[in-house]
Amino acid sequence: MKDFEAKMEELEAINDELASGTVSLEEALKQYRKGIKLAEELEKVLAEAEAEIAVLTTPADSSDEAPSFAAFDGEAD
Repeated sequence: MKDFEAKMEELEAINDELASGTVSLEEALKQYRKGIKLAEELEKVLAEAEAEIAVLTTPADSSDEAPSFAAFDGEAD
């Protein structure tokens, strides 16, 4: 999750920079694009975590089979 936190901090820094109004239009557009990309990456990680939590917290049905975690065998970016 450290990567998630680092990306979140970077996104917050971009937000602060854009909110300051001190950057040129060209730099603001560059930072905005970077922020959008970071936000999409973060959203993907959160969606994957939410799906894993849903699997983990769903009550087992009456069968004796354990839930499949095949979709969660790798680390998220």
